[in-house]
Formats: sequence, C-alpha cells, structure tokens
Amino acid sequence: METKYLEGLGLDKEVINKIMAENGKDIESEKSKLKGIEAERDSVKTQLEETKTALKGFEGINVTELNTKIAELSTQLSQKETEYKEAQAKREFNDMLKAEITTNGGKSEKAILAMLDNDALLASKNQKDDIKKAIDALRTSDSYLFGETEPVRNPTQPISNPPTPDAKDASMRSAMGLPPITK
Repeated sequence: METKYLEGLGLDKEVINKIMAENGKDIESEKSKLKGIEAERDSVKTQLEETKTALKGFEGINVTELNTKIAELSTQLSQKETEYKEAQAKREFNDMLKAEITTNGGKSEKAILAMLDNDALLASKNQKDDIKKAIDALRTSDSYLFGETEPVRNPTQPISNPPTPDAKDASMRSAMGLPPITK
C-alpha cells in the first residue's frame, strides 16, 4: 500500500500515518513467519545432509552391522520427524495465539501471553475456539490489557464537523500574522 493512494482518497496525514504503521506491523509479522519457516527448512536440509553423510560411512561394512545402523538411523529419523512436527505445531499455535491477541487489540503481547494458560491451550483439541474464549475471558477480567483503535472507534472530537476556532486560536493566528479561520 502506498501513501499516494491513501492521499488520493482524501485522508488526513495523521490517519495515513496510522494506517501505514499498522500495515508495517502486518508486514513485519509476515517476515517473522517467513524467517521461522526458512529456519525449519534449513534444519531439515542439515538433517538430510547428515543422514547422507552417515550412510556413506556404511560402504564396505558388514551387512548385519549395516542393518543395525539402518535401524538406529531410522529410529533417529523418526524421532527428528516427531520433534519437527511438534515444533511446527507449536509455531502454528503461537502464530494463532498472537493473531488473536492482535485481532482483539492487545496492548502488550507478552503480558497477555503470561496471563494465559498456554500449556492447556496447546493441549486443547479445539485450539482456535479455546484461544478465542481465553482471550475474551481475559479481555473481560483484565480490560486494561486491550485497547481500541484510535480514532475510528474512540474519536476525540466530532468527526462530522470541523472544530470551531475559539478566541485563543484567533489571538494566536493574529499574533503570527495569519488570517482568521472562516467557515
């Protein structure tokens, strides 16, 4: 999203800056997900290379020893695969949890995560609904951890009419040599 597009829609600079900041958060979130996936891919590549190197070491070895080593490596490989699946499930869980916190306007992700029972949520069979329920319950009990997006949901002044200049503004404008504001 480009600033020029938003300016073309007639939005104020302050609103554009807030939109661009939120867009930047989304981009950074996706970049961190990509880095995690790339790290997992590199780990799997490393494991594959280690396994290939270990198999090359079996050339010229006794067949019974080879069968024993193959069984050991198969066990190790299945253990690594299980570890990988657990790590992937945990990463997906954390991404889902963080997305729900962001969706609900969480102010401090660390504080909210600390107040949730992450182990129980991770072990849950219906994680998405249980995470939503836990966040909703926390939002009710500790509402200070959550906020509303400004100014859309909580305007600080009337949005439909421009603010009316008062005497203080008029005196400041005249002291600066600016013309008075007219409607």
